[in-house]
Amino acid sequence: MQKTMNPCRLCNSKKTDAFITDKGTKREKLYHHCRECDFIFTDERFILSPDEEEKRYVHHNNTIENEGYVMMFKNFIKTAIANEFLTAEKILDFGCGPSPVFAEIMRQNGKTVDIFDPFYHKNDDIFNKAYDLITSTEVFEHVKYPLVSFQSLYKLIKTGGTLAIMTKFHSGIQDFENWWYRRDVTHISFFNTKTVQKVAELTNFKRLRSDETSFFVLQK
Repeated sequence: MQKTMNPCRLCNSKKTDAFITDKGTKREKLYHHCRECDFIFTDERFILSPDEEEKRYVHHNNTIENEGYVMMFKNFIKTAIANEFLTAEKILDFGCGPSPVFAEIMRQNGKTVDIFDPFYHKNDDIFNKAYDLITSTEVFEHVKYPLVSFQSLYKLIKTGGTLAIMTKFHSGIQDFENWWYRRDVTHISFFNTKTVQKVAELTNFKRLRSDETSFFVLQK
């Protein structure tokens, strides 16, 4: 497989290194690592088309009846956004998927929640509103150009409002090949603490908190 240099799809730095996983097997895949912001991204040739990606989502058991799935969201509220969730009057769940389970959980707690998903709930009315809190759970690992999405969401947040992201953090290219999270073929963008710092620098967000493994919260 030919390695080519690709500018970082998050910070546009040219300080990137290409590396191959599962070399010599049918699962062989090319990734790029940015030395400037630690972002890891899948090479263009291995990214599914939108139609292929949507077909994969159909097989996910992401419903309100899935107790483990529901508990994941409840834990996210408790550990990541407890205070912001308590005070937020207007919330957007960005990338809610076909079954907006998290939005339903928040509504059951008395919150006003709008939803948006590019495949299932393309509600362009959200771009004319302003939110106290935007949540995006298990979404940004699927986003090809995440900085563009961060910049768009920044415009939708009220001053002092927050953006809460759930996504698994990578621990470096030395562990990447054996990392289960990258094996989902729809996962194409991978963050860590340094990446989050770069996002903050490029968007004017302030880093509020993170567990440095599975979530981070930014404030406008």
